[in-house]
Amino acid sequence: MPPNNRRSAGSIVLALAAVDLMVAPATTLRVPGDYGTIQPALAAAFAGDTVLVAPGTYSGSGNNTLDFLGKDLVLLGEGGAAATKIECGGAPHGIALSSGETRAAVIEGFTVRGADNRDAGGGIVLTFQASPTIRGCVVEHNRTDFYGAGFYVASGASPLIENCIIRDNMADGRAGRGGGILCSSSEAEIVHCLIERNFAHLSGGGIHCWSASPTLRGCVIRSNEADIRAGGVYCKVESSPLLENCVIQDNQSALGGASYCYVNCTPTFVNCVITGNRATETAGGIFCHVTSQPTLTNCILWDDEPGEIVLSGAEPIVRYCNIEGGWSGEGNIDADPRFVSYRGFDLLLAPASPCVDVGDPTLEDAIYDSDPRWPAFYTNAARSDIGAYGGPRNGIWVEDLGF
Repeated sequence: MPPNNRRSAGSIVLALAAVDLMVAPATTLRVPGDYGTIQPALAAAFAGDTVLVAPGTYSGSGNNTLDFLGKDLVLLGEGGAAATKIECGGAPHGIALSSGETRAAVIEGFTVRGADNRDAGGGIVLTFQASPTIRGCVVEHNRTDFYGAGFYVASGASPLIENCIIRDNMADGRAGRGGGILCSSSEAEIVHCLIERNFAHLSGGGIHCWSASPTLRGCVIRSNEADIRAGGVYCKVESSPLLENCVIQDNQSALGGASYCYVNCTPTFVNCVITGNRATETAGGIFCHVTSQPTLTNCILWDDEPGEIVLSGAEPIVRYCNIEGGWSGEGNIDADPRFVSYRGFDLLLAPASPCVDVGDPTLEDAIYDSDPRWPAFYTNAARSDIGAYGGPRNGIWVEDLGF
């Protein structure tokens, strides 16, 4: 009996030691304090650890093509994106994850710039189910010959990208697609991001969806350009992106200045504003081509040239929208939306706008005049407004406005 007890006690001690190892507290590894460059710190870290990078510009070996190696780490830029920069200096990528990292893996507070890749992907590359949370980053001035100069998200990746700026990236090779973001066979969630001044030679200056279904909420997609198709949002081959409370403005291409939908695509636009987009050939707004069927609800399409919606073997579903020149369908109107600017935000509705309180009656604004955050001077009932600042998710913008 005593020997058996001793063996049991020893087993318990070993088991407790194993538990202690499993629940060891997370560690902070500092760059350059503990490690001179970033990648060695990532390699040394364990899941749950934080690699804290001091303000500065990081370039050269060990500071680009950064890889979490399958571990759910936190990579944090101290001082934020304005202070902490990954300067790729022509390396293929700034950050490249490909080992199934989850959203518990976090990349926050960096500027990633200067990648130059002759293959797919530029600034940040997420493949093979790598699905981190990327927050408060600036991804700019990256280039690729092929796909996704700013972000390349593919092969089952489903990251959360929030409060980021993706600008001035170029997919300018002969096969260039997705200047700002390219999503392929993936389901990214993109929230409250600015996607601007990106370029693609073939298609998707702002974002290119290729058999992908990303969700975009509260994003501004503006001043992007493609030589051929979709300066703003390109949907190809059974893509079904969802865009809610987004602004698609001042984009340009030959076909579909704001958006081009091609081959069995079913994008959904809810409470979006599509305005000021230009096409040199046809469809300043949305071009529906080859059995694609966009659904638009509570949207404004205004001042896009030439034409707001152009059909080529496809028919969209359009309800409770304000479309310049008119469009048949339940609740649709054709009236000057009376846009105004306030606190740096454009495309708000003036109090007397015909788009106030005339949206889909089954939808309500999340924030309206019964909410203490809503300004007293602006009468706005519960029924959803048409446009980017109305509907069930309008809080993403209203809170920014400081109401």
